[in-house]
Amino acid sequence: MMQVDVVLYPSLGANITITRLFVYRLIGPAMQSGLTLFPETPAPTTDCINITGLCVANANTSTGSLPVLSLNINGSWNYDDVCMCIPGHELMLIEGTNQCQACAPSTYKSTLSNTVCTPCPLNSDSTVHGSSVCQCDSGFYRAPNDGPSMPCTGPPSAPVGILVNVTTSTYSLISWGIPASTGGRTDVYYDIYYYSTANATRVKANPQPLYATSYNFTGLLPLTTYLVTVSAENGVSNQSSSTQRSIFIAITTPEGVPMPVVGVKVLSGRQYVEWNVSSSAHGVITMYEVVFYADLSDPSRRGRYIPVPSDVTVYQVNITRDFPSSGQPVYVSVRAYTQVVGPGDWSEPIVFSQTNSLAPTQKSPSSTTSIKIIATVTLSTTSGLATTSVSSSRQIPGTTDQSTTTPTATPTESGSNPVISIVAVLGGAIGILLIVTLGAVGYFIFRKLRLKYMPKEETDHASLVKYEVVSGEEEENRVQINPLAEDS
Repeated sequence: MMQVDVVLYPSLGANITITRLFVYRLIGPAMQSGLTLFPETPAPTTDCINITGLCVANANTSTGSLPVLSLNINGSWNYDDVCMCIPGHELMLIEGTNQCQACAPSTYKSTLSNTVCTPCPLNSDSTVHGSSVCQCDSGFYRAPNDGPSMPCTGPPSAPVGILVNVTTSTYSLISWGIPASTGGRTDVYYDIYYYSTANATRVKANPQPLYATSYNFTGLLPLTTYLVTVSAENGVSNQSSSTQRSIFIAITTPEGVPMPVVGVKVLSGRQYVEWNVSSSAHGVITMYEVVFYADLSDPSRRGRYIPVPSDVTVYQVNITRDFPSSGQPVYVSVRAYTQVVGPGDWSEPIVFSQTNSLAPTQKSPSSTTSIKIIATVTLSTTSGLATTSVSSSRQIPGTTDQSTTTPTATPTESGSNPVISIVAVLGGAIGILLIVTLGAVGYFIFRKLRLKYMPKEETDHASLVKYEVVSGEEEENRVQINPLAEDS
């Protein structure tokens, strides 16, 4: 704005003489407000104008652009103090003016603000002036999400007190205690790794961080040892090379249910049943069991059961014994037994046709004793009386009749109990001996009565009681016994 001052001097006549003319204009003065500098600027003549200002040294605006100030027509400024000290510098009053001064060592300021510098957080330090962040001490770290104001932290120590709580053939539960040191953090979690005697490849058990202090293993293999590692982790453990944060434990699973026998087939015109030794038996196989049965829909496979030693994988079929019912298809299955668990699942059935010629030739390696006792009592007289013959023959249950070829294993009935079988054998033998004894006593009494009341010439001939004993592979021994000697 321009101002004109006119000085008039009167003179002769009607004219006025201008001797001096003064012209003025309003100026916005240069000044500093806070951390913002205003340059000297002429005021506008019609309306206020925007003028670009400056921030003092080591100061800036929040947007990073220069401050804009407004100058009125009367030369006055409209302004906001938009400049602030940059990180690493704090607001200080120096010689009466506001300045941004660098932070001293061991202090920092991380933000664009007019706040003061603060001491470095725990386990960190700064050794130069103007630090916006303090550097972590050796062995301590910051996680990616940790701000400069967070203390530096370390990895945790190893978990403590690891235990195996429960173990079955396919499942195990382990637990442990929290580490003695968490590294100064609250985000501790655990990773589980394991490998086994069956597979030396190290496997991570938990795909996601585990914050609990226990873990359930499932799908384990029976009779297998697993070496388990539980590692404590936190937000900075991946920056550390320390390996002192893990604890180890071995888990050994017990025997499990044997896997179904595979590779069952028939050979040599269906004279033999053969199967493969299982590579994953889930235990120590103590025996195999072969069953012949007629009803394929029967899940219990009721039929003829034959135990086979664990070192035998071929069974020679005896069609007379193994196929007791004629005119029906017969199926065969095999299963394995382990010492602790017992039987596994049956193999897929193989069909036999009973019309096939199955002539066994191999003798049994079994040590099962076969005993056959035959008792015969014969009575005759010289007077032409009718001859009476009484015979008793009994095959002891659980034994093999030597009249047929012995197979490679001794058959037993479905679901038989060894104690019951022994009791049955002893009971049968005692019954037969009792029958023979009663017959001999009766005959003795009858003979004495005849000797007393009948003529001497009608005395009968001596009776014979015959026993036949067959034991294992021994040859038959026959012993004839005359319980009553003729009177001389």
